[in-house]
Amino acid sequence: MAATVLGFDYGQRYIGIAVGQTLTGSCRALKSIVISAGGELPWREIEALCREWQPARVIVGLPCHLDGSEGELARSARRFAEELGR
Repeated sequence: MAATVLGFDYGQRYIGIAVGQTLTGSCRALKSIVISAGGELPWREIEALCREWQPARVIVGLPCHLDGSEGELARSARRFAEELGR
């Protein structure tokens, strides 16, 4: 059975969002949304995308250093993923 997947690429100023489909293994970029200068996340926009696409799964990329270790951005991405899961 085919399922829709939304992928999130968390950054300090932008969150890139892509949509994929498990049946064909295809994906494409949807949009980038801006994180406010104060660091407030655009939850209304994210909720609207989730309502529109009705994903079976969401994926958040984990930015690691070349040696595989995690830095502050990876910790921020993990916090974003936890909040997104709620």
